[in-house]
Amino acid sequence: RVILGAQTLLRRRGFYKGESDGVFGPNLEFSVRAFQSRLGIPPNGRLDMDTLAALGLLPGQRGRTPLEIPHRRIVPSEEPPVRGEWIH
Repeated sequence: RVILGAQTLLRRRGFYKGESDGVFGPNLEFSVRAFQSRLGIPPNGRLDMDTLAALGLLPGQRGRTPLEIPHRRIVPSEEPPVRGEWIH
């Protein structure tokens, strides 16, 4: 159930594109790493306690709001854009 829940929640947040089948495969591992990186959790690709807490999947978290994904502010570069040229 935990794996299926993780697949479902990661899909809702745009991290998981695979089939929700309850199987922990390479697609889910990649999605977990991306989710962890986005939240500042060390990206190990496992459904560890920090990751489960961020997804709201720990026992006793029912009805609580899981951590929101922080929005990153994009600051434009002060340097002018570089114009590239192809060298043959």
